[in-house]
Amino acid sequence: MKARYVTAALIFTLALAGCGGGGGDGGPSGITYAGLTTQAVVTQANAKNLAGGAYQGRATGNALGGVAASAQTNVTDHQINRPHTLALSETLRNAVGKIDVTTLPKADLGAAVKTETITEQGSCGGGFSGSATYDDVTGNISSGSITFSNYCSEGVTLSGRISFSGKVSVGTPTPTIQKIDMSFTSLSSKSGSDAFTTSGSIAIDATVPLQVLTTINMVMRDDTAGKVYKMENYQVFASVNPSVWVDVSMGGRFYGPDDGYVDLTTPTPFRFYITAGVVAAAPSQGVLVVTGGNGTKASLVAISTTDYNINVDADGNGNYESQIPGKWADL
Repeated sequence: MKARYVTAALIFTLALAGCGGGGGDGGPSGITYAGLTTQAVVTQANAKNLAGGAYQGRATGNALGGVAASAQTNVTDHQINRPHTLALSETLRNAVGKIDVTTLPKADLGAAVKTETITEQGSCGGGFSGSATYDDVTGNISSGSITFSNYCSEGVTLSGRISFSGKVSVGTPTPTIQKIDMSFTSLSSKSGSDAFTTSGSIAIDATVPLQVLTTINMVMRDDTAGKVYKMENYQVFASVNPSVWVDVSMGGRFYGPDDGYVDLTTPTPFRFYITAGVVAAAPSQGVLVVTGGNGTKASLVAISTTDYNINVDADGNGNYESQIPGKWADL
């Protein structure tokens, strides 16, 4: 469905959830979250892991440094260095977008429902095959599936299968994809030296022009470290001022296996400026707050496109008593 996104789509992802000392919480596959499921207590020692991990969607400090952003305006993608969960979301979305339901010939006898199949080679190796059923009266997409075989695109390699449904606008000169709901079980994804196996769902709603809402429920295993994280009811809202900036707000719950969960809010959206069609590699401003037990919390504050600060309230009195400076590239 090469129905093109007329919005600039930004999908920013974090991760992970659970609740009670280690009761297994699995996704729809054999991957099980068995880490701490109680609310984390934020301390000076774990504040970076919790705030940075929530922002990145994984443990901090591994090979996937950098911030998460990707803008797409009409047919041009501007990709930058991103956390693995974002890269996975974008690669899946773009793969679904290659099934071009809008170019199907009209069905015989006025039938509205038709099916398209596709085989696609990756830009850096491997390939995938897929199909979807499309109703050109309602715009509904159903029975969609894609099977990846070492499919490589924009530095991400996928193996496994996804199912999807969605909706395309109808009655417009250029049909656009408005919604995509994707689910997957034991989907293997690699980027750089990172390797993950994920199970769960990603839902994208781009019904409102220049706005994108992404909802993620996903269990993710770091195949190198063997640790499992989980993202539950994690929502990312992106608002776009074309060719100028993208604002990103997020909320939800992040569970790390060693600390438990924190709840996320974004009192000040992260702003990524766009220069010559390319989204900045890090935000220039914005604040993410992760709240733990006993009133403890940490805030991740964008100072510039190179620097951030993590402020820590470890005694739960409402005041930040310490600060951890850092570089986005090292987060």
